[in-house]
Amino acid sequence: MRLFKVIFSTIIVLISSVGFSADEDDLIEPCDQVVLAGDAGWPPYIIVNDNGISGIGVQLAEKIFKQLDIPVKTIAFYNHLELLQALRTGDIDVLVSTYPHNDIASTTNLIQPEYLLDPITVAVKTNNLGNASSWESLAGHNGVMDMTFSADQESQDFFAVYLNVRDKLDLGKAVDAVLDGDAYYILGSKNQLQYTIADNDLQNLLVISSKVQRPASIYMALRKGSPCNQYAPFLTKRLQDYKNDGTVDRLVNSYISVKEN
Repeated sequence: MRLFKVIFSTIIVLISSVGFSADEDDLIEPCDQVVLAGDAGWPPYIIVNDNGISGIGVQLAEKIFKQLDIPVKTIAFYNHLELLQALRTGDIDVLVSTYPHNDIASTTNLIQPEYLLDPITVAVKTNNLGNASSWESLAGHNGVMDMTFSADQESQDFFAVYLNVRDKLDLGKAVDAVLDGDAYYILGSKNQLQYTIADNDLQNLLVISSKVQRPASIYMALRKGSPCNQYAPFLTKRLQDYKNDGTVDRLVNSYISVKEN
């Protein structure tokens, strides 16, 4: 496996040097370790428990870099602003899951195309499901969301018009706010809300509306300037391989068992 890594890196260096000469200082910096990161409030892409950090995005990234024989370190951020700062200071190499939005546009390159579709939706108390028939039906109601959740930019602009998301809380407290009646709905990604409902045995209390959804795509992203950018083509190919051969779907199904209504 080490031989594969050396050959792969050598090919990239040779290809990138065609047509110009480079000084020794311009040679590609080695990617000796890759730092993976994500928002702790966005399961099942990042899951933090007594066993460490896991999740869909983490497992996919670990699987890919294991093939390159590159050790990984994973960081879960409980504050989205801290994650953005870590990108700016170069302390992160890969975001394991993200929607495309302006906050990361200047610091990362998305691995195109997306590796998973995960629509943005809402969960409401079961007895309120009939009233949650469209995004417009939520107008005038207080909503809540996890403090680390960032929708895609188009959806953020849409929500600014239609929704009153009053509070951004820890995910558990956001769920409690809906259960206690302090908020009418919780906004998040479909996989995030399905996982949270199942993990807390709330299937009889909270439900996801199939009529209130916006399509959205999940990407990995490489920090601009990371030495691990030399492996972007390999990362792109492997993510699409895992998407096409069912690996991604199997990972999602292993974490989620709640159906929408």
